[in-house]
Amino acid sequence: MHGHKILRYLVESGGRLLMVRWWVSMPLRRRNAGRLPSRFKVLEADLAAGGDNDGRWKAVDSLRGRALFLGKAGSRSVLATSQHGGGGAGAGARQDCIYFMRRTFWCQYVGDSGVYDMRSGEISPLLLP
Repeated sequence: MHGHKILRYLVESGGRLLMVRWWVSMPLRRRNAGRLPSRFKVLEADLAAGGDNDGRWKAVDSLRGRALFLGKAGSRSVLATSQHGGGGAGAGARQDCIYFMRRTFWCQYVGDSGVYDMRSGEISPLLLP
């Protein structure tokens, strides 16, 4: 199978319900281990009563000073400790960034993993010690 698989994650973040859509490049094989996903999109549930948008999702371009960590067993939102572009080891999670790691069930390597910066739209590799 070639193309993309869309993974969806629901995350409560600072009082908002967010849905993260992750377009994962397919197929995932060992030789593609360094290949990063093509894109992310973050949506917020519009839970306001009344109006035409009841129960719809709207695109957002900021996590309001938070960072998201996506995982198969669950996802988390944390208050970020580092500004955009902030630094090296020990700097903490960066604002408006989505950290992701996907381990494929048929292999023992990390398939797609990295950090998506919502401000720049760039995806960088996840640097592990």
